[in-house]
Amino acid sequence: MATFVWKQTGPETFEVDVHGVKLTSALPATYGGPGGTPSPTEMLSLSLASCKALTAIFWAHRRGIPLSGIEVRVESEYASNPRRVRSIKTTFRGLREAMDDATLAQLQEAVDHCPVAETLRDTPAIETVFE
Repeated sequence: MATFVWKQTGPETFEVDVHGVKLTSALPATYGGPGGTPSPTEMLSLSLASCKALTAIFWAHRRGIPLSGIEVRVESEYASNPRRVRSIKTTFRGLREAMDDATLAQLQEAVDHCPVAETLRDTPAIETVFE
């Protein structure tokens, strides 16, 4: 089990320390907050893109395929009532030069099943406790 604690640092801003790295999240300006940080829904999309990117690097490294300069673009579409992420699209750049189509298909299978993607497909139990 992993445990992290978000602490309020301003009227609409929270911060968490993750392995010595501080992450900040605030209400978006469109909701009256200060903005300037990733929103929670943006962090969800960023988490998926990061997981896919790291899975690609790990997968290629284990097969002796050198990768560098990879870019992963993430696009999110939002729904409303309630506001939520409707879809997330990730686009990799810089991989076609490093491998043939068959190897690329195997890599796609791996990144499509990264831990965050699997978590989103199999909805986790979500619990809220007030102390």
